[in-house]
Order: sequence, then C-alpha cells, then structure tokens
Amino acid sequence: MHSAKKHLLAGSVAALVAGAALWLAAPAHDANAAMAKPSAGSIARAQAHINAALNGGVLKTVGGAAVLDSDVLLKIYVFAYSKQPVDYSAILTADTQAIDTPEPVRPTAEQKQQIDRLLQAARAHPTVLIRAREIALFPYDAADGGYRMQNRIFAKLAGKGYFFDNSPYHFVYVDFAPFSVLHPADAATRKTVDAEIKDFEQFSLDIVGRVTAGDKDSISIQPLNTTLKDNVGGTVMRQGAPA
Repeated sequence: MHSAKKHLLAGSVAALVAGAALWLAAPAHDANAAMAKPSAGSIARAQAHINAALNGGVLKTVGGAAVLDSDVLLKIYVFAYSKQPVDYSAILTADTQAIDTPEPVRPTAEQKQQIDRLLQAARAHPTVLIRAREIALFPYDAADGGYRMQNRIFAKLAGKGYFFDNSPYHFVYVDFAPFSVLHPADAATRKTVDAEIKDFEQFSLDIVGRVTAGDKDSISIQPLNTTLKDNVGGTVMRQGAPA
C-alpha cells in the first residue's frame, strides 16, 4: 500500500519538475490567458456523463445489487456510508489523475434532488455489482487447483486493501483472497478456459459485494461472489455464495 503511494507521488513530482523546467525555458506569458478553455463538446460530454450517472435519481440494479459503474455513483456511496455532510459539487465534479483539477460543477436544484434520492437508495442497497474488464488468466496451476487473475485492480489480492488508481475517491475490498484463484467446476470448463488462454483471450469479471463501511473518501466492500465471463459476455464460471 505504502509503496504504491510512493510510486504515484514520485510520478507526480517528476511531472511537476518537468513542467517547471518547461515554464522556465519559455518566454514570459500570461498563464491564465494561455490556459485552454473547455470546449463546448467537452462540457456537453461531461454533462451527459452526469445525467447518465444520476439516472433521474433512480438507482440501477441487477438482481438486487446496485450497479457501481460511475465515479458519480461511487461518491454517492462514499457520502451515503461515511456519515459526513454531503458535498454535491464533489459528487458531480469529475475525478481525474491530471495535475490541473477540473472546474467544480455547480449542481442544479434538480440534480441535488436526484442525488438525495440516490443517497437514500444507496443506504437501502449495500449490495453492489462491479464489472471489471480486461481480465487475463494465468495458465491452470495444479497446486492452486485453478487460475490466478491478472488485472491492475487485483494488484494486492492478499492485502488488506488496495487503490486501483489515484483519483480522490475509491473503494477497497475487505478481503479478496478467497477469489484470487478461480476454480473450474469440471473438466469441460477447464478445457474451454485453457483454449481461451492459449488464444490470448481476455475476460471480464462481475464482482458482487456488500458495502461494510465508509470513510471520508472511500468505501470498503466485502466480496460475496464472482462471475467470470468470456469476451462476448458468456458465463464461464462462478465462485462464491449464491447470487
């Protein structure tokens, strides 16, 4: 955990130093005048993202689990479970890994009402669904009796938690170790997976979990079950408690 933070910090420092060097080498200029203004297209795309995430104040669910598919909804869960005053602007302002932070979004009265409805729905729906993409599997390991996964969000499967990026808001898994190896149910499943690995196919993983706690900028999720899917969305294998 600490090494990952140091790595991200080092990258940020290097970028700042490089930026300073470029600034010193450049002729004098008005930084504010030179700063690019958001285009009408980028503003429209950001608003479309917000509207899709808010979904009119209705929580999207699959099998009773809330689909955690946007930074907006993630922050709604953070504020729903952290017992801190709601920051409507923070919920709607895009998370970013860029050095220049985005212009804060000023929520409308309607957007505030939609967020309030989603906060209430989030508290009533602690079970969430996360869809991880670009999952690669290591070849079958006889000692493990299954396949280990390779994906940036599973960097510390056996740890207490991890950050999957360096955005201001995030989630951590309480314990993903029981799901770190996927066990095929039978020989036919193993044969199918082996063939897909040989062809360098990538998979997706549906993770159903329960929100157990909230912090000022994160939520903790206890995984309950996983469903591995092939590159066209077909179910390959399931693991964990029944959905």
